[in-house]
Amino acid sequence: MIYYIPIIESFLNDYGINEDEYLIRLNDSLTFLYYSLAKYEKALDIQERMLYLREKLFGKDVNEYAKGLNLKAVIFRELGKYNEALELHNQAIIIRKNKKVLKKDLAVSYNNISLIYSDLKKIELSLQFAKEALEISENILDCNHFSLAIRYRNISMIYRNLEKYDLSLDYAKKALEISEKILVNNHISLSIDYGNISLVYYNLKKYNFSLDYAKKSLEISEHILDKNHPELARVYNNLAFIYRDLKECKIAKVYMEKARNIYCLYEYKNKETIEAIRFIKKIEQNLKLNYKKRGNTVKTRKRELISFF
Repeated sequence: MIYYIPIIESFLNDYGINEDEYLIRLNDSLTFLYYSLAKYEKALDIQERMLYLREKLFGKDVNEYAKGLNLKAVIFRELGKYNEALELHNQAIIIRKNKKVLKKDLAVSYNNISLIYSDLKKIELSLQFAKEALEISENILDCNHFSLAIRYRNISMIYRNLEKYDLSLDYAKKALEISEKILVNNHISLSIDYGNISLVYYNLKKYNFSLDYAKKSLEISEHILDKNHPELARVYNNLAFIYRDLKECKIAKVYMEKARNIYCLYEYKNKETIEAIRFIKKIEQNLKLNYKKRGNTVKTRKRELISFF
């Protein structure tokens, strides 16, 4: 994706100082690229300027302005600025609500608010908005529409947080079924779906199933993401926990070290960095204990051999 950035920037340079819808579309594309590369500050800078331009060209009570609010809010969420993100999404809902032509966009707003409430551990609120988003999407979209897969994915994560793992697995598999039908084999959304199913199997203590899906997620993520992308750190993190519970502590340590090395590059991932360091220390302690136990067992066996002879 990084190779597309200079192409779009050259278009912007050639386009000059014109302020119109085409300029917004070019900048939205550039925002998407920076967002996908986890360059959230750059993406936010672009959208702050484009939101001002949207207001200037279209006003503040139209869906074009709501789109800008939504884009800015999505970036705020990635930066951990949840209250700011919620405020923007609620502004977008006011514009989109009660307009039939904007039902699809309203579902996007509901789904994004659901994600934020999930991040804030307000699970019941998260489920409420996710169900509203799903109801709209099921009524207006084709059964294999990608947006429907996103709705199923979100509800799956919520039911997982509510420890309703069977329901969570059902929705996760619905999302994966759509993604496998309509996406290329190395699409990042497939990686996310595989990762979500892996997490549910992990909670069900079916670690071998969990590992299989986690490996599928890893294969795609390593292929298409930058080596320091935070999404890749999340995949490494999940693999570390699986290997730990499979008693493969050395492998678990390697994956968590990879996750830590990425997390520490991002200031807004301080919490994840600290948790990764704690995990690694705990694993190191367990490895030392196991080493001492094995050493004592060997000494005992040597004494038994000496006594026998």
